Amino acid sequence: MNNLFFCLFIIISLCCKSQNSLKMDCEKCDTKNLSIIEKDLNCYNLNKLFCTYEITCNKNIEFTEYFNEVLFKYLQYQPLLFIEELDKNYKRNIILNEITKPISDEIEIDLIYRKISNLKVNKSLLQLKVNILNKLKT
Repeated sequence: MNNLFFCLFIIISLCCKSQNSLKMDCEKCDTKNLSIIEKDLNCYNLNKLFCTYEITCNKNIEFTEYFNEVLFKYLQYQPLLFIEELDKNYKRNIILNEITKPISDEIEIDLIYRKISNLKVNKSLLQLKVNILNKLKT
């Protein structure tokens, strides 16, 4: 049984790595995409979330608010996945900047902070983890 879980973990990890390495096509600032992404907080959708965002999206208030909600859902429910994928993403700095701007009062920053603080990450991700924690404090 343990071998089965290990095999599934490896397959999911490899799928995620291959998806991230591909140039992803997506509609920038597309609110409809966010509703699909939010339904399944997986690796592919996280990369899709990163792909849909760019700074010009800040002009679209509806998109910006929804993006922010989904971003913080990933931080809360998939913190390790979030850190691993953000580390590989060229939009790292603009995504990190968004972490300093939680829009909704319903976002549980303290809970997210504790979850990320308690995460065990490899050395290569440690600085990114610290950066995220610092952004959450601001």
